[in-house]
Order: sequence, then C-alpha cells, then structure tokens
Amino acid sequence: MWCPFMNSSLGTPQSYQTMWENVLSGLHTATGDIFCPQDCIGAGGLTLSNLESWFSALRQAVNTKQGLSMWSDVETFEPYGSAYISATIGRVVSQLKIEQPYVDNYVSWEYCYYDSPYNTDPGYQATYINYFNTGSLETMPPTTPQNFTAVLQTDGDIALNWNASTDSIGVCGYYVYRNGKLITINQVAITNGGTGNNALLTYYTDEGLSSNTSYIYQVTAYDFAGNISSSTHLDTVKTNNFNVVSYNCKYTVSAKPSSNYPDQNGKKLTDGIFASTAYYADPAWVGFISPDTLNVVIDLGQVMPVQQFLGEYLLDPQPAVFLPTQVNVSLSSDNVTFTNLEKLVVNGANDTSANTFKYYYTLSNTVNARFVKFSTLAQSGAWVFVDEYEVLAPVVTGIKTQTSTVPKTFALSQNYPNPFNPSTNINFSLEKPSNVTLAVYNILGQKVATLVNSYMQAGSYTYQFNASKLASGIYIYRIEAGNFVSAKKMILMK
Repeated sequence: MWCPFMNSSLGTPQSYQTMWENVLSGLHTATGDIFCPQDCIGAGGLTLSNLESWFSALRQAVNTKQGLSMWSDVETFEPYGSAYISATIGRVVSQLKIEQPYVDNYVSWEYCYYDSPYNTDPGYQATYINYFNTGSLETMPPTTPQNFTAVLQTDGDIALNWNASTDSIGVCGYYVYRNGKLITINQVAITNGGTGNNALLTYYTDEGLSSNTSYIYQVTAYDFAGNISSSTHLDTVKTNNFNVVSYNCKYTVSAKPSSNYPDQNGKKLTDGIFASTAYYADPAWVGFISPDTLNVVIDLGQVMPVQQFLGEYLLDPQPAVFLPTQVNVSLSSDNVTFTNLEKLVVNGANDTSANTFKYYYTLSNTVNARFVKFSTLAQSGAWVFVDEYEVLAPVVTGIKTQTSTVPKTFALSQNYPNPFNPSTNINFSLEKPSNVTLAVYNILGQKVATLVNSYMQAGSYTYQFNASKLASGIYIYRIEAGNFVSAKKMILMK
C-alpha cells in the first residue's frame, strides 16, 4: 500500500494526476497493491467542495496500472487554527459519499484518536454506530442555547454566556458569531489518553475589539451528526470610545525594513492609512525579513494617559508572510526604563488564508506614558509585514467645547450655578495641548470623583458635573494641566 501525502497548495488535480502517472509508469505493481492517498482534508487543505476533482484525477492515474486498487484514508478530523479537532460524523459521511465513485475501499488510521470514547466524548462513537446500523444520520438538532448574554467588561472585552443545550445523543459544540461571521468554536475536546479535560464550555470572551464600535453576537449549538440548532437572539454591545493619540508620531525601529517594502520618511506605521487588501504588495505594508524581535518605539511627544494598543499584521502564506508568534507592549516616560504590560491578543487567528489581523490590548484603567514599545516576535525564516500601530486614550465624556479660539492662558473658572443641586458647570481653558486632570474632593481632602484624566487639545471647555450621589456640603474641584494647578470651592445644597 502506498499512502502518499496530499497537499492542495502544492499543485492542482491535473498536475497530481500527471505526476502519479509518471511515477506509476516506472513502478512494478501487482494485483492487490493499493494506492491510498492520505490527509486530503485533514492536513492536505482540501475541502468537500473540491474533493471530487482531486479523487477523480487520482483515480485516472491509478487506472493506468492494471490490477492497482485505490482506497481512501478517510480523515475524521479537520484543521482549526494551528491544531486539529474531531470532525462531526456528518462531515465524515459527506466525505465517504463524495469519494465512493472513485475508490474500492476505505481505511481510517485516526479514528481511535479523534472519535474513540476512550479519548473524547462518546457522542462521536454513538452517532457513528447509529449511522452504521441504520444507513442514515440522525437528524434531530439540539435545543437552542438559552439565557444568552453579551456584556462589556471594564478592560474592553465582551463576555458571552449561555445555558447548555440538550440533544438526544449529545451536544458536540457551539458556534459563536460576531456580526454574522463565525469567530470561534467551543467543541468537546480530545483528552489525550485521559490527561486532558473535554468539558464543553458555555462561555466565551471576545478580546481585542475596536473602540466605539457596535458588535452583534449570537450562538448556535450542533450535535455529533452536524445538526445545528436555531440561533440565540441577537445581542448588541457597543465598546468604549477611544481617541488615537499616536497619529503621525515619530518612532524608531530596531530592524531596517526591506528596501522592497520601504518606510518612507519613517511615518508609514503611524499615518492612519491602513492597507486596503491582504496582499503583500499593497503600499501601506512595511516588510521586515526574519527579525528575531522587531521593536517599534513610538514617541507620543509628552506624557499622557493611554489605555488601548493596536498593531496590524499580514498573513499571506504563499510568499512566506506569517503572523508573529507573539506581540508585547511596554511603556516608558523616558525611553530608558520600560514597564511590560501584556502580550496583545489577536482576533481571527484561526483563519489560515491570506488576511489582515489586528492585535489588541486594553488596560482596565488609563496609565501615563510617553513612549510605547511594540515588540514583535517573528517566526524563524518568515517575513513580518506591519501596516499600522495605534495608541489610544479614552474620549472624555461630559465635556463641551466652548469656542474654537485658542485661549491665551490656562484658567479655571468658578462653577455655575453655585450653590447647585444636583448639577453644575465647570469651565476651564487650556493655552496649549496638555495632560489634564480635573478632580473633586470633600472638605477633608478625600477625592470623591475624577472628572477628567486625559490628554486634551488647546481650547476652552465646560464639564457638566452631576453630584446626585454626593451628600450636601462644601467641595473642592482642582485642575492640573501641565504646570498649571488651580482649585476652587463649590457648594452642593440638596
């Protein structure tokens, strides 16, 4: 038996047919010898849609040798991200039916790993035995997941939760959708001989989301035959509002970009212009060839509060452009001592085709920094293509701009009305762009509210302060803007 590896990215059905006709013409074969291609769907990159064209071509090659049989190695797994998961029995049966006109028999070497009740949920085995005995797959879908919620977290992530579905044989997993696109699969896992946990999760945290954006979520359940439940209701969540504070900021890089994909004037990574296509020749991309670690340090110009960080990378396997193995972010006020935060998370990293990917990290609260370092760990021998880095800060709420004229001085005005119940207006002016903190203290000097903590442009502003949660009394409001510090009293009378 010959079991050659198949890889759809290295040829076409016709080229494989020609190659095997040439190989077989030089071999001595006897009746009973078997040609059995392996890994066509599992690792070879084929799909159910193009499976027939490949098996038809290979069958024609086998027919050139009298007495040679053709079998199929039926994969019971499929790729998911950088790993493999068990295929539903419905997917396996579909593969059998497509291949049937072209093969003399079937074999499967991986059933004991991906389908055995000793290594994963017994639902796979029960569904297959039911199909084997009856000749048809069971068709009853699972119940719809109930009590589905999507909730925005303090760090900008969105937490999804739902109650477990039920099924006559068992629930294989859940499909999670964002804006109508599948973003993850929660499926019963392989236990690797009993050392792992195959509990089916009924929650998912969606990370690395864009600011000030509405996302729509829904979940469906599926069983081991591949039957899919009705969808949950749609749940919409809007993320927090952030401003990009790194546009057109200067930066340094630890490795020189390739001359074929240059960084003219050192501005392409912060100019706010994103690539329009997932194609390495798009002029927005900057290409680096195999740096072990690529450090890009952005200078924001002055110390300011920041909270969210973004980097966009390209995956294009054909020309060996691969995603980073890891992206870290660290902060500094002096460009000497950096404080590491966390590695950035990536949305859609389970995709395997050419695409753009945004790596994000969001802090629970703002921190002050001037220099932001993005450290990209590359795959050995691979290209790293970067489009844009962004540093973001929260948009100040409750603020109204009074005039477009730039004030000549810094100033803090008396609040009005005063006394007040429960709302009052606080006016302040900024002579130049500054890191602004506006806070309220009680008569004992204890901070009771932070109204503003943000980098703001020069101008005159009004903050509308609501003190409905405070007790009557005298309060102090205090502003810091650069070197300017001022404080005033106000009276809350309920």
